[in-house]
Amino acid sequence: MNDDGSIDDRAVNNNNDRDKILATIASIVFEFASRYPERTVLFTGSTLERTRLFRIVLTVNYEELDADFDIQGLLYDGTIERFPRSKSYRGFMVKRKKS
Repeated sequence: MNDDGSIDDRAVNNNNDRDKILATIASIVFEFASRYPERTVLFTGSTLERTRLFRIVLTVNYEELDADFDIQGLLYDGTIERFPRSKSYRGFMVKRKKS
């Protein structure tokens, strides 16, 4: 938090809580998708590095996530495609699969 009370989403504090933050984000997405399965969640990092980190996490956990979610990547030209794990994206979209 900045001195004026605002939040800087680009701040780097190196307090080793990255995995806790990512787990919190995943938990929120799972909860939201459970309550609103017809809705799509769009997310991106506040920097290219953070967006890349999201891609890495999606790739590492792909098989588990793919069982419950349709995962798409948002390309820099605005194109949306099924997430093939080998490309750089501007953002990501996930939606709960119909059961």
